[in-house]
Amino acid sequence: MKSTAHPDFQIVPAEGARRIAHFKRDEIIPLYEESLPVPQDMRNEFCDFELWECEQSKLIYAMPAIPGSGRFYEWITKEEGYYPTARREWAIIADEVSKLGPDAHVIDIGCGAGNLLDYLRTCTKATLHGLDATPTSVEICRSKGHTAHLGLLSDLIADKANHGKFSAVIMTHLLEHVPKPIELVAEASVLLKKDGGKLFISTPHSPTLYEGSGYHGKNLPPHHLTRWRAPAYVELAKRFGMQVDIRSLVTGSTLGALADHFASALKLKVGRKKLPMEAVKHPVQLVRSLYAIATRDRANGKIIGDDILGIFSF
Repeated sequence: MKSTAHPDFQIVPAEGARRIAHFKRDEIIPLYEESLPVPQDMRNEFCDFELWECEQSKLIYAMPAIPGSGRFYEWITKEEGYYPTARREWAIIADEVSKLGPDAHVIDIGCGAGNLLDYLRTCTKATLHGLDATPTSVEICRSKGHTAHLGLLSDLIADKANHGKFSAVIMTHLLEHVPKPIELVAEASVLLKKDGGKLFISTPHSPTLYEGSGYHGKNLPPHHLTRWRAPAYVELAKRFGMQVDIRSLVTGSTLGALADHFASALKLKVGRKKLPMEAVKHPVQLVRSLYAIATRDRANGKIIGDDILGIFSF
């Protein structure tokens, strides 16, 4: 990925990138409030921003890339279901980690409440670690008996004993939250064993199927600063001289993905059995949804749904 077209260098819009959207502060708050009320004392977290797309990687990034503060995450992580008890990629990660052997050290960067660590503890014998910058999340993680570090990835790599220590480094739904994702991956690679080590990265795959009717608030700043697609994963691997195995995490069929997109675009709350009747009523939107699904990224012949997983290795 060309550094001049990456959000790590955001002083001016990069050559080879194009502006695709502009949001005012007063426009973004209502988008958040479609799913989560925004308290008055949290409104200063929001600001005007633009979305730019790198032509080469198709990575979409915000300018300015101002992440939510600690207060913001203390607030938003209190939403019921914010930390999922399961993700589609967890079984894939656990299967790969189990192949690394009982002596493997595994770290989950951005471990949150430790739900992925809970899962890995039940199906692998690896030594597990977690890292998170939110104090309450680390407290929950430690209360479960996990080894959890409070701080940033840069804090871990400051200790050279951690260099090349980990057989697996996991970053699930983390890159989209940080202003400099390439820098974060560079730091993560320092922790990774160069012989057989694996880096697992998952993010939302944008646009998500539930964004058929437009942008969704929590997939925008200050929560999500970047929007990822398969080409961005490929360019990320090239940047670090790695190979990447991209996995589709979609469940169901192509027809199901089409139905989800169509229903979301029209904000329909009806069962799938009633969708054919709605398609007759809304033929223009049906064509738009057909095009959106037909042009959507694929991995291993499958449409990529709302989430994407990359397994990176040297």
